[in-house]
Amino acid sequence: MLDPLGARFQVPSGTQLIHRPSATEPYLLLRDGGSRPSWSLRAEAVWPPEGSLGPAMAVLHGNDVLAKADPDAILYQGTRLIDGRHAHEAWIGNTNASGAPVTLGWLTVPRIDGQIMLFTAVTTPAMLPVSRPVIEAIFESITPIDTAQAKLMGSMALESTANRFKNALPAALHKLEGLRRVIRIWQPDGAGGSGRELAFGILTAEAGTVDAIHPADSAAALGSPGVEGLLVTVHLRFAVDPARDRYLDQVMRSWIAWDAASEQWYLNATRKQRGLQNWDSELGLRTEASVGQPRPTLMVIREGGAGDRSEFENPVPPGWLPRSLEWLVYDVLPGQHGSAAMWAAWDPSGDVPRMLLRRDHWTAVPDGTFIVRTWQGMDGLPSISRVTRSGPAFTDRPDGTRIEIVDDDRIAALWQAAGLKLR
Repeated sequence: MLDPLGARFQVPSGTQLIHRPSATEPYLLLRDGGSRPSWSLRAEAVWPPEGSLGPAMAVLHGNDVLAKADPDAILYQGTRLIDGRHAHEAWIGNTNASGAPVTLGWLTVPRIDGQIMLFTAVTTPAMLPVSRPVIEAIFESITPIDTAQAKLMGSMALESTANRFKNALPAALHKLEGLRRVIRIWQPDGAGGSGRELAFGILTAEAGTVDAIHPADSAAALGSPGVEGLLVTVHLRFAVDPARDRYLDQVMRSWIAWDAASEQWYLNATRKQRGLQNWDSELGLRTEASVGQPRPTLMVIREGGAGDRSEFENPVPPGWLPRSLEWLVYDVLPGQHGSAAMWAAWDPSGDVPRMLLRRDHWTAVPDGTFIVRTWQGMDGLPSISRVTRSGPAFTDRPDGTRIEIVDDDRIAALWQAAGLKLR
């Protein structure tokens, strides 16, 4: 589902996510995942011309390319029903900016709020017999989810996840004590399991007190240094540019109370190049609700070695995913076939501190494991994880990278063979 678009649709396996929506460019761009891509598809929400009748058709025929097209170049114009709504479709032959022949296809679907879901496909005349059925299958799979309905469904899903999560604790947290996992992050190239090593990490979990996070700051900020809970440490090393001896070491120590009512984390990222270092840090504090503050509150402070600093403070919504459990969701909340969860989660990737919605959906497979699809924020394509009874085995992300659980010997052999520094 693309949140601003208000629709769900299915894409073929291997489809690549080229552009994810942002505040300034709220559209999704997908491409055929083959070695020589044969099509691309852009999805966005637009407003029809003012005073227009039949808004979906108005958007379609207001398109300059279609409006000015030679009638002989129009391959198809017609209407199809999408969830009971009249959607308009057109295909034409045209040329691109360099004069090469292309084939363009559009589908417009009305939304209840007056906006139009616009899908724009691009292929070539030579690939049209193969590409058009694929794109039209995507059109056929579209299910509109309008804004008000999406908000209601999201609120109900967050509450449901919060209840399931609360019932699973604290027993699930205690079961994680003593856990140690070795994480490999790499870019497969499709040739016999080989590829490029991107990062490796060590995850450990143990019982501990909050002052183990960052003794100088975090315990003092919360004012309860002796409180016990689960302490999770994740140390990741990224091979940023090995040829120039550039590595990034990221250590996050996070703590969560046994009842999950409060948490803290401290993340330190150190960039290293030929003996020189620079750093960034992030301190997160989630306090439990109180008489004067009826909702839990999250405060996050980011600082950089150059002296820059940003602060974020916001009430915590139901269904919050503790930062310490981002790598451990499938251990704490085991799924059933068809079960789903929606979380409010911290966005670790953005330059600006913010929360996002995370959605997980479990599907059982015959060998007794699960396939879990995870959508982060406005990403149009999910990450796909294989989860066994002992936890996650691997995760394939939309950008083509894979995260998998291995052992120390495997990581040492892979990184030594690639000429990378383990320390």
